[in-house]
Amino acid sequence: MKLLKEIATNNKRNRFFFTKPLTIAVGLLLVVTQSFAANTQTQDSLIIAGKVFDKVSQHPIKAKVYYRDIPNGNIIGFLDTEDNTGAFSIELYERNQYAIEVQAAGYLSGYVVANATDENNHSFAQDLALEPIQAKQTIDLRSVSFGEDNELLVSSYDELDRLVALLQLNPTLTITVGNGAKAPASSEQRDLHLKALRHFLIKRGIARARVKLLPDASKPTSSTEQVVEVTVLKP
Repeated sequence: MKLLKEIATNNKRNRFFFTKPLTIAVGLLLVVTQSFAANTQTQDSLIIAGKVFDKVSQHPIKAKVYYRDIPNGNIIGFLDTEDNTGAFSIELYERNQYAIEVQAAGYLSGYVVANATDENNHSFAQDLALEPIQAKQTIDLRSVSFGEDNELLVSSYDELDRLVALLQLNPTLTITVGNGAKAPASSEQRDLHLKALRHFLIKRGIARARVKLLPDASKPTSSTEQVVEVTVLKP
């Protein structure tokens, strides 16, 4: 009898030993499943959609659309617009501000900031009209700035990289870089600024012959905010 009691006791212990881990495993599975469900509910997707078209003719344009996060400026992704309609649609999963940049051969680049921080808004409409490149056309550089050493500040790189992309996409394009309305009073300092800007473009792979310097432009600029003015010489 004593032996039978010991066997029965051991069986009870063994049943407890095997069933308890099973209960824990099921509990973990439920926790993981609930956590995953909660995450999918909070990360509602956001759609940024629009069309790219010619500013003059209003015709749709086949273009490439890049989207970046702000303020980091990292490229999240890119896509091509539809051939016949110029339409695009971007699906995102974080509420943030995004920079939408559009490039197409024969056109100045388009750039807009989409403020997609409203959690109640699940779609954002943004059309972009691109301007055809023409001779004597002025390109605004509003974010270019220089330090005390007359070198470009890092904050200028994003805008200048867009200029590089424009030049790369249009290999026959030649530009003149001149002083804007807020350029320094010293002609020597103005010259250093323009040389620093051209050096940046050359380091990015743009041929020196495609970037002409015009240190003392006599014509008035189109904006009082510009330190540097870029003009198209040859489309």
